[in-house]
Amino acid sequence: MRHTMVRGSRGLPLPLAATCLLAAASAQTTSLAPSNPAPVTLLGTPVVVQPGTKSGPLSAMGCEEDSSFGCLLCTTSCDVDSNWMGAGVAGVPLVATTRFSKSSLFTDFEVGATPQTEENLVPVSIEYDVEWLGQWALVQVIGGGIGSASAEVTLHLQELPSGAILKTEKLHKEEPNDQISIDVVGGGVWVDSGAIQDSFVALLRRGRQYRIRLTLEIRVVYALSSSYYVLVYGPAAFQGAGWNSLSVTVGEDPPKAGVAAKSVDDFVALTGGSVTDCLATHTIT
Repeated sequence: MRHTMVRGSRGLPLPLAATCLLAAASAQTTSLAPSNPAPVTLLGTPVVVQPGTKSGPLSAMGCEEDSSFGCLLCTTSCDVDSNWMGAGVAGVPLVATTRFSKSSLFTDFEVGATPQTEENLVPVSIEYDVEWLGQWALVQVIGGGIGSASAEVTLHLQELPSGAILKTEKLHKEEPNDQISIDVVGGGVWVDSGAIQDSFVALLRRGRQYRIRLTLEIRVVYALSSSYYVLVYGPAAFQGAGWNSLSVTVGEDPPKAGVAAKSVDDFVALTGGSVTDCLATHTIT
């Protein structure tokens, strides 16, 4: 499914009150997946893409969600049918700490092979159109020491079943550079929205299976202060991150190395003495 979207259409009307963001973050989703890559199992049947062809639009096959232990106001959500996911952090910790919330959509594919071509290396291009929309708030600002926050959208290419990450594409990162200090109680709200259409290339082996994973990760570092950030990129598919389109193009096998042969019909008269004649020249790549 493709989403045709005007910027901000997935989000709430602006400006927002911080209380609206807190309310949106009240639902908690159980953590399902480990933070680090680990062996993975196929879900369903991967799309097989033969060399010299391009896949059709790929749909999400599943979603994994993770958050900090004890993060009561961390949220994760997935709408696999629409290739969309969400995440958010809206905690009010009383101590210095770090909280994160993460959702990852994924789809699997296989590079087609025959018994004679299995394990051949071929170039593979991953073409993507990824979009994101989230809302930030800085609330209960009293003095400095508000800590920091970031929202990141990343695309990973993994090998199955090991789960090894072969390539990482950092698509977007929102991370305020300046520490904010406000002497009176107040707050600020802004929107983080955008899209990117691009591709990347990797050398993959025929006959093997791979996973494309799109990850949205929200991270907040709280300082010893009553001031804090609220980041809401969800619930999906209301706002968050996802792909409008995703496809795989597999290149042909490279030509095999060998020695080129060339017939020579010319003849050279041998006149004796130390005479050297060039019969033929040929460039071999």
